[in-house]
Amino acid sequence: MKYFTLLSLAGTLWAQIYVYDANGRRVPLPSPEEKRSQKVIDDGNGGRIVEETIERRDVNGNKLPPEKVRTVERKAADGSKVVETTVFTSDLNGRLAASERSVITTQQQGSASVSTTVIERPTVNGTFAAVEKTTAQTTDENGRALTNRSTFVLDQNGNFVEAVRERVERAPEGSGVKEVVQEYRNAQSGKMELSGQRVKVDIPNPDGSTTSEVTIYGAVAQGRAADGKLKLREQQLITTKPGPGNTQVESISIRRPDLSDSKLGAYQKVGEKITQKP
Repeated sequence: MKYFTLLSLAGTLWAQIYVYDANGRRVPLPSPEEKRSQKVIDDGNGGRIVEETIERRDVNGNKLPPEKVRTVERKAADGSKVVETTVFTSDLNGRLAASERSVITTQQQGSASVSTTVIERPTVNGTFAAVEKTTAQTTDENGRALTNRSTFVLDQNGNFVEAVRERVERAPEGSGVKEVVQEYRNAQSGKMELSGQRVKVDIPNPDGSTTSEVTIYGAVAQGRAADGKLKLREQQLITTKPGPGNTQVESISIRRPDLSDSKLGAYQKVGEKITQKP
């Protein structure tokens, strides 16, 4: 996961990341800078067009090549919503050229929201060609949301094949919310096989903070042989709370099963992120 220092024209936003060493000492990590500015090109009956310019500097303050993102939102004839996003990056001559385009089409079908995302990249001929597709269907009934998502990539013959499938279920649990994500991957057998599961429980606290416990299961646990069964890999404890000076503090602690008896030990704090609120 990457965290950036964010700078905007409306004000200064920043984020500082800390990690904890083996002795429990908090060590700050240097962060690159990122400045974003947006302008609305068109906002009429034909849709909305927004351009965002991104300027970055590395951790040493050196200027990086600029980037531009152009987003076009419109309604299709069948009533579906289409969002087309094109990313422009600098070439060797410093000129901005389109490097990727995504087209997301979303349509409501009864209680289900159905979307298709197509990722396109330039070919040697200068035209765009699809390199990845994702289909998703989400239903939300009585506070329980269920999403089935499949991602397709090109095989050696140029045909789209399903590579990853996800089943995401999110529902209230007590005073909080529980989310269960099951991931399937295309195995050597040619079938989609369960490769991992993540269970996340978010609980709001009376002091305004939020506690999230994330339990991660994988087909292969660290230091153990694969036997086709999911095993506990890691638990994460994430606490988000208001900080001083209009900031937000996010702390993360982890624990992993012991190799000898698979029992979980105590949580160990590994990182902290302090972000200024807008």
